Amino acid sequence: MTTPIANTPRKSLIYSLAASAAVALSGCGGGGGASSGGGGGASSGGTSQAVTYSGTVTGLGSIVVNGVRFSTIGANTTDPDDPSKSYSDAFALGSSVTVTGTIDPTTGTLGQATSIVVHGGVRGVAGSLNNTDNSFVVSGQTVQVDANTLYADGASWANLDGMSVEVHGIVDANNVLLASRVEQDNGSTYPYAVVGKASNVDTQAGSFQITLSPGTTITLPIPIGVTLSDGVLVRVVSKRDPETSTYTATDLTSGDLKIIPKGERGLSGNTKIRGAITATVPDLMVNDIPVETTQNTKWDDGLALGSLAVGQVIKVEGRMSNGRLLAREIETDEREHKSGASEYRDRVKLYGVVSDSNAPENTFVVQGVTVKLSSGALPLVGSYVEVKAYLVDGVLTVRELENKNQTSSSRFESHGFTPCANGLDDLRVPEFSLTTAQGSLTVNGSAAREVKYDDDASNKTGTDNRYRCFLEVEGNVSGGVIQATKIEVKQRTIVTPR
Repeated sequence: MTTPIANTPRKSLIYSLAASAAVALSGCGGGGGASSGGGGGASSGGTSQAVTYSGTVTGLGSIVVNGVRFSTIGANTTDPDDPSKSYSDAFALGSSVTVTGTIDPTTGTLGQATSIVVHGGVRGVAGSLNNTDNSFVVSGQTVQVDANTLYADGASWANLDGMSVEVHGIVDANNVLLASRVEQDNGSTYPYAVVGKASNVDTQAGSFQITLSPGTTITLPIPIGVTLSDGVLVRVVSKRDPETSTYTATDLTSGDLKIIPKGERGLSGNTKIRGAITATVPDLMVNDIPVETTQNTKWDDGLALGSLAVGQVIKVEGRMSNGRLLAREIETDEREHKSGASEYRDRVKLYGVVSDSNAPENTFVVQGVTVKLSSGALPLVGSYVEVKAYLVDGVLTVRELENKNQTSSSRFESHGFTPCANGLDDLRVPEFSLTTAQGSLTVNGSAAREVKYDDDASNKTGTDNRYRCFLEVEGNVSGGVIQATKIEVKQRTIVTPR
């Protein structure tokens, strides 16, 4: 049954996202004719088409980027910031990723990810909050928030001042980070990070600069083997505050400093990107990617080449050729806050099992995300739901709730931890508990057609009662139990009791 939810104004309430294990990926409808439909994973119809999509994650249950929902089972996940970082911390609503994989060209909506690169944002201590223009400063870099910015892990606008945070988003022409997610940072290896376009690149001196905000420019060493040019987007992670530190090449060799050119997005072939326009002449530039349009480029939502402005956020779909994105379609971004019920777009889509509910607050939790119901009955804990939601005054509010029984289209993915003293044998059982950040889910792994280790976990062999596995489970729901079709161990680690 599909229940439309009334568009009722609510008082501001910053909702909480899962801090760790519950975070799997799904998403929101994008553009270009690609909206995420029911069911996870690639459609079997048609010949698969290789694609690379770079954008923002806006849902959970698989991963949806720029309108396409990708299954993530079997995908190689990397975080250039910290390769040892736990998979449980790798994904969240509002984070920035690049997905390489395949889609069904007949639908353009369902795909299979083969690799996922996570792009971190700005990290440091928040300060200089400005209530007039909704901005603050982290590590010397200006951050801009709006009605669509997600707050997580205890962060909110009211308590940001002095908090260690990580902010995800995209950088505009002035190196201002347009925030899609603000979360409390809980002890990263590198507690400081900034993102910006390289300038004053001096190959002879081996240095370049990034202007973080008016009056704040930092000078950085060029790593050996890295080629930089003015305008290339770079992420800098450090063990010292960039705003007050001086860096030399020694900081690179000691490991106190890492410089990550954003060229590691690895864009190639059929590509769709979301980003801010950083130049319109002589080339249209989105992020640091030159975009080439022709008379055959399709312009959506009333856009036209002559009306584009620096700083505007758009999505571009096309094909990479010689470092340029040849645009087939250009559309507006759905990030802006709409007014009027008919104008709301489904910014977030969630697929999964309800792990908790709160009747007094009229909220429930799915995929570790708390959402608010404006009217109607809360779904039962253990039931499978598909949710379309949008932000209202900082509250993730349900617009449409579909409470389903087991169907062929209810396939989804969840992440979580479980004891695995005996390795895969502990997962091939009729019942085990998958512990997520906001609830425990029951999984039947006895009929799964595939139970395996990810490459990163396959070397953790042996039997030990201290072993804990971080899993990705694909399946559907019957009787409140996830009937697993695939189980993949992303990490197997020994947990030492404190």
